Amino acid sequence: MQTPIVIAFLLADKVFREMETGKVHIAGTFNQLATLQFPMVHPQFFVYLAITELPTGSKTMGMTFQYIETGEKVLDIKQNISSRSPLDVIEVNMCFNTVKFSREGNVELTLSIDDQNLMTRVLRIRKIDPPKFTPMPPSDQKF
Repeated sequence: MQTPIVIAFLLADKVFREMETGKVHIAGTFNQLATLQFPMVHPQFFVYLAITELPTGSKTMGMTFQYIETGEKVLDIKQNISSRSPLDVIEVNMCFNTVKFSREGNVELTLSIDDQNLMTRVLRIRKIDPPKFTPMPPSDQKF
């Protein structure tokens, strides 16, 4: 069996398909998330995937989010996908709501088809300091 090829594996703020043209719009791609405190619950993000060379028929696609440093699983999902031909490009748009990240670290996202790992990528989760407010000096301008 030919190994499927991952053409795109993107994290984004928004992903939507134009009804008239079928074109996919991907906005606000990222590879890290920042927070002032942990645990952090991210309200919503999307994973956009494009896969080709997928053998004909139904397959089980898996996506696992796991901290590299500790092995702690954040999320593990499976969904069915199907291909009519290995020449097809299968596009998958996954919406994730209220995902909880317990601590700072590197989260590995692993994509699998029928339990065969195809690709991984890293989402960095980091803590930032609150912004410091610097007051503006008084102005001598009169309006």
